[in-house]
Amino acid sequence: MYVFLEHHRDAETGKVVTTDVVASSHRNGVGIYWKTDRDLLEFLAKLFKTPAIKDRMYDDATKVWTYLGDEGWKLLQVIQKTLKDWPMFRVEFVEIENLLEQIKAGGIRPTTRQSAYDPATFFYQKEQKFRSPTLTKDYAAEKIAGIFQIPLEDFKALDKDSAKSAYRRAAIRLHPDRNNGDGTLMSELNMLWGVYNA
Repeated sequence: MYVFLEHHRDAETGKVVTTDVVASSHRNGVGIYWKTDRDLLEFLAKLFKTPAIKDRMYDDATKVWTYLGDEGWKLLQVIQKTLKDWPMFRVEFVEIENLLEQIKAGGIRPTTRQSAYDPATFFYQKEQKFRSPTLTKDYAAEKIAGIFQIPLEDFKALDKDSAKSAYRRAAIRLHPDRNNGDGTLMSELNMLWGVYNA
């Protein structure tokens, strides 16, 4: 089993803003061998759901989990530590450049720069090989304005109470109970709202 990941960093501080994670039986990042990997995938899925809902998002189409802030690397450390106690489960962590885009395009290309990844050494890595697009407050505001269905200038002009009210209306509109169980947009809104209000 492989756990592919990509950390998206703030361009100025280098701090992790989001982490994308996908598990797969295949080196191309797509698909599971259900006969052999079902138990491990179910185990990983439970761990993937441990961070608070406001700190995670799941894209059902790509099977990619996105974690806000340091929740992604914390989760990867927990998974690695837990798997040490379960030697029957073998998982290789691999850091991938442009992970989500490649999964959407059908799978990880063999020519993509990949590096084995040890979550326990995350803090000590001074140099990062990959630089991803950053999730900034301005980017979050632009996306939230789109979700609220108002112009960006109008969104930025909202006072705190009006913004909260607009958030609540959008949350009700995007709630999975009103969207055939699809919580993708609601998760995206929560993640963006967290970035915007950080």
